[in-house]
Amino acid sequence: MAEHPTGWKQRMQWLTPPLVILGIGLVLFFIAARFRALPQVEAVGTGFGVAAWCFVIAGLIWTIVRLVKASPGN
Repeated sequence: MAEHPTGWKQRMQWLTPPLVILGIGLVLFFIAARFRALPQVEAVGTGFGVAAWCFVIAGLIWTIVRLVKASPGN
């Protein structure tokens, strides 16, 4: 396994990938809400909503795994 980071800067770099995935999911939620507000393209909003859920769940799971199972300093 890779060496664990010790400083705050290294820890944030270590957590960046799952947080980016989580952020993409949150952005997709806002896009989905915007599309769902328009009846003509409501189905597009539903698709963005499903994609948002996938990204948010993946980001949360990945972040939790990184924080709990392989936290720096173990």
